[in-house]
Amino acid sequence: MYKYLTYPSDDSKKRQPYPVLFFLHGAPQRSQNFEKLKNVELPLLLEKKELKLPMLTVAPLCPEGQMWDAKELDQIYMKIKKEHNIDESRVYLTGFSMGGFGSLKWAKDSEIKFAAIIAVCSGGSIFLAEYLKDTPIWFWHGKDDNIIEFEKTFNLYNKLKKLGSEVKITAMEHEGHKIWDKVYRDPEIYEWLLSHKRNQ
Repeated sequence: MYKYLTYPSDDSKKRQPYPVLFFLHGAPQRSQNFEKLKNVELPLLLEKKELKLPMLTVAPLCPEGQMWDAKELDQIYMKIKKEHNIDESRVYLTGFSMGGFGSLKWAKDSEIKFAAIIAVCSGGSIFLAEYLKDTPIWFWHGKDDNIIEFEKTFNLYNKLKKLGSEVKITAMEHEGHKIWDKVYRDPEIYEWLLSHKRNQ
């Protein structure tokens, strides 16, 4: 099972069970220790206490040379579920770059029912759409991204729209790949996540 960091809900003592947000980092943060992970948004904002969220945040650490694996992530979810009084109807997922695509793949390959996903510069295949159509997704992508093509995200977004999914996209003009610093500082994304709840 992956190692992971947790950041408690800022009102966990007042409101239980409480929502949980899983955050998947990108390829450069892969490591055996947490230092790289702690220095990238979203964990950086939580470490510095510049951001307070009314939900438990869980940040797994993917080892060097590996890609995100749904079975490993499912194990973390089961451990979190045992150790915390979480609201299983309000389990959220986000990630950027490798973690953005990893979020989509985890939602596809897992039996966990995520209430909503924020996928940042994720790319993706239209073949994922059939598996993701029942999950609200908000895509973010820089239109000048030369690492993961904007069109890959846009094509998946369009396919999901055609399937009647609750999906939206923020296409950031004149922005390249590294947009996550801006995205995770935007309070609207957390409000949007928390506005969604799944029927169990």
